[in-house]
Amino acid sequence: MSTRPASLSARLRILGALILLATVVAVGSLLTTADGWGVNRLNVAVWQALLGPVGLTRFITPEAFAALMNIVLFIPIGFALHLLIRTRWWILALAMASIAVETYQFSMGTRIASIGDVVTNTLGGAIGVLTGRAVVQRALRTGAAPSAAGAAHRAADDPAIPAAPHGRSADAPGAERDGHD
Repeated sequence: MSTRPASLSARLRILGALILLATVVAVGSLLTTADGWGVNRLNVAVWQALLGPVGLTRFITPEAFAALMNIVLFIPIGFALHLLIRTRWWILALAMASIAVETYQFSMGTRIASIGDVVTNTLGGAIGVLTGRAVVQRALRTGAAPSAAGAAHRAADDPAIPAAPHGRSADAPGAERDGHD
């Protein structure tokens, strides 16, 4: 059994998988429930609980809050997807998924389908993908993904950290590109 620490790329993928699992279950439950009135009441209760104590309900309507929540709900999905497979195509995939959800909600008859929801869901997914991209790039630039020289230096101090092969870190930018970025 190896004592080698997991690579940055592997750790990011595990994090992405955990975030995606939790978020898809939560968001999927909320977006596909047939009880449109219950979802609306939940949104108003959260709006009141978060914004009421600080006096923001005078400035932000429940409808504007619902749009903001659509954005917020899709940020972790876009973020997690980018950690799993680094490509910008996730934004289009999330837009298509949002269209599918809205089509499903329309077919139920008890929910209101909205192009505005597609736009806000896609915006949230795009923010998540771009945030994931920035996090990965920063992690690869910082000490989290050592350069070959840094890895060799640290390997001399800690035998559990192997030197990078061929003068390059396995987590270096471009080392695991999927060709879609």
